[in-house]
Amino acid sequence: MDANKAQRLRDIGYEIGPTCGTCKHGLFAAEDDFGTCRVNEYVHLKHTGSPRKLSIFQHGRCPKFERASWVEEQVHGFKEFLK
Repeated sequence: MDANKAQRLRDIGYEIGPTCGTCKHGLFAAEDDFGTCRVNEYVHLKHTGSPRKLSIFQHGRCPKFERASWVEEQVHGFKEFLK
């Protein structure tokens, strides 16, 4: 990464925060902001049967966040900004 770019990101307090999109439990189709959580479930009010996987938004997060193994490989020069 360009040194000036990295410094500017530091200057503005840039962070890549923990989100469902970078969590190992999030499951998203390519270029889709909504997906499902592999760990959180709910029982649908109008339907009976087994609990369903919880629908989630890629930029949300919950306390069960665990960073996916691919994240550090994908962010390259932005690794220092991971939170």
